[in-house]
Amino acid sequence: MTLQIPPPSLTHSPATLPAVILMLALGIFTSGCNKGQAAAAMPIPEVQVATVETRDVPIYGEWVATLDGYVNAEIRPQVSGYIIKQNYTEGSLVRKGQVLFEIDPRPFQAALDRAKGDLAQAEAQLGKSTLDVERDAPLAEARAIAKSQLDNEVQAKLGAQAAVESAKAAVEQAELNLEWTKVTSLVDGIAGIAQVQIGNLVGSSSILTSVSQVDPIKTFFPITEHEYLIAQSKTRATSSKHTISFFGNSLQLILTDGSIYIPARARFASLLPFLIPETFCVPASTDVCVSKPAPKKTLCCYRKAPF
Repeated sequence: MTLQIPPPSLTHSPATLPAVILMLALGIFTSGCNKGQAAAAMPIPEVQVATVETRDVPIYGEWVATLDGYVNAEIRPQVSGYIIKQNYTEGSLVRKGQVLFEIDPRPFQAALDRAKGDLAQAEAQLGKSTLDVERDAPLAEARAIAKSQLDNEVQAKLGAQAAVESAKAAVEQAELNLEWTKVTSLVDGIAGIAQVQIGNLVGSSSILTSVSQVDPIKTFFPITEHEYLIAQSKTRATSSKHTISFFGNSLQLILTDGSIYIPARARFASLLPFLIPETFCVPASTDVCVSKPAPKKTLCCYRKAPF
């Protein structure tokens, strides 16, 4: 006997279809409520408004600058000799007149002593010539001696006077040479690396070190031809089209870490009535380029003069 199982019916009963429709309606109602709550919870955005107005705004420019000492003095000896002492620390601040190096003074002391001896000898000869003239002058008037003898003695006295002056000059020169054995700084500034060592023989052509004056200080920066043309178009000069006065605004020195060096707020002033493109110098000084004094830490910047 074969059993056949009839297939399930594909039609829904009358009680099942209303239940499905009710569940879909509840889902749509729940979703709509959630969207309404989310929309009600969003805050109203704040909008800032500003009044539109016409005004001039400054135009800023930035240049890559190189700092340099306002004065870079090469320290050279004025006499020849052996270095026996270095009296400063490299990289330290030195003052004008401070002794940096010492040269062996013994030969110069001996030369000074010899010059003083020559001066004493010349003064003694002058004294003798003076006595001869004073003694023989009455005798020549009395015709007791020849007139020519008195003339010779007068000329010898004049020669002795000249010898004394020459000996005094030699003593002064010897004193200067002895003083120059102490090599001093010419300006206040930062002393550089020593180019010689103790025991080296140096002369007037030898560079011992250098001292850079950093207060004030120079800043070199190039500008483009376009910036030069802008500066030329903004100039107030009427006598010469090459006169530049555009850089009268203040300048700031921005360091490599992005910070602004506060004391270095400078102004640009042209020293000469013309401008050379791409050759500029901005010394940060206490207004050294103007006649009237300026407050401390005020920097005066000007174009590098071609000399």
